[in-house]
Amino acid sequence: MAKYRKKPVVIDAIQWTGKNLDECKLFTGDNFYGHVPDLREIIVKTSNGPYVVSANDYIIKGIQGEFYPCKPDIFAATYEAVTPSKPEEYAYKCSVCSRIIMSKKPQMVGELYCHRKPMIQKA
Repeated sequence: MAKYRKKPVVIDAIQWTGKNLDECKLFTGDNFYGHVPDLREIIVKTSNGPYVVSANDYIIKGIQGEFYPCKPDIFAATYEAVTPSKPEEYAYKCSVCSRIIMSKKPQMVGELYCHRKPMIQKA
């Protein structure tokens, strides 16, 4: 029998605490099926039909957009938190005074000016 290793894939997930119903509804969208307040359970549509998610279970969004529940111990053994990467920033420099302006989005030539001259994107 051959052995296989799971590919490193980043997934989105949320833990159902029993108190964050709105967050879970927002996360699952049209796949939210129902809520059983007395049992602190929610029901989520999966590719295999509706599944019950108990308090402290995780709801995982798979790589094809599918949702499925996962028990906390399995989640902890399988996944680790990913540090979000820093958003890309663009630097623009004035050709006269060397002033630098940072922007979260790329600017078109002529959108940023200093000394009445367009600023140049810094490499």
